[in-house]
Parts: sequence; C-alpha cells; structure tokens
Amino acid sequence: MRLRSLAPTLLAAALATAAADGDRASRLGDWIEVTSPRFSLLSTADEAATRRLAADLENLHGVLAALMGGEPEPIRPSFVYLLGSRRAFERLAPRSERGAAPVSGFFRNGPDAGYLVVDASRAEEATRTLYHEYVHQLAADLLPGLPLWFDEGLAELYQSFRLAE
Repeated sequence: MRLRSLAPTLLAAALATAAADGDRASRLGDWIEVTSPRFSLLSTADEAATRRLAADLENLHGVLAALMGGEPEPIRPSFVYLLGSRRAFERLAPRSERGAAPVSGFFRNGPDAGYLVVDASRAEEATRTLYHEYVHQLAADLLPGLPLWFDEGLAELYQSFRLAE
C-alpha cells in the first residue's frame, strides 16, 4: 500500500483525536455528514450550521461556475471537515516555530485529494474560511503552478463573497 493512499485514513485519525479532546459536543460519536449536490461535509459543528455552510459552499461554486462559463469542478475529490470547537481545530492547525498559527482553516493538497479543514465555531468566520480554502482547492486543480502570491490573492478575494438577497 502506498503512503499517499493512507492520507485520508491518517487525517481521519487525527480528526478523531482532535474531536475527542474538544468539548463534549465534539466527541467522535457526534460527527455528522451533510451532503449537497457537489459536496460532502463531515462535521462536529451543529447540524444547522453545517447545512448552512454546505449551502454557502454551493452558492460560491455556482458563482464561480458562472464566471468561468462552465462548471469549475476540482479534478480530485475534496474532503471537507468542520470542527465545532476552536480547541479541536487547534490540535490540527499548521504549526510554526512558536506553536499553532493563528488561522481558522487550512487546505492540504494531497496527491489523490484535497483536504479542507475549518474551525466552524464562529459562523461568519467559518464561511469566509471555507470560501478561502475552497478557492485554494480549485486553483490547485484547475490552475496548477500559480505563484503563491496569486493563489493567496484569489483566495483572499473570494473569501469576501456575499450572495445578494
């Protein structure tokens, strides 16, 4: 078995450990899966918040599809994980030399899939972070080799997306 095929299993194990160490609502048995037409989100956040984030992600996807004149489908599957407590998220957050980086989400570009992990404990910030990380997924799949400054700039631009009512 190749190491890259273990990536989903290793990330799931790390997420289970983070959830078990979080507050009571984030215990392993409290994971839920919410699916939408294009996405599947695994979450320790409450179901209503998870459904709202799935709808938000669908809305952004629809706008990007319209802007690109077609369906901007990632080439590889995306695994979206929403952690309902900051403490659980911090267990997985990227580390710097001084400890956990002050981020609310991150994207890992694996050889077989993309992994989006978001702190869903604060609703408004979770939506912005999810948008940001999803744009990284699309850029990695559809525009490989983008300079880091451009990739980050696109993600920053689209994280502020709001659907007009």
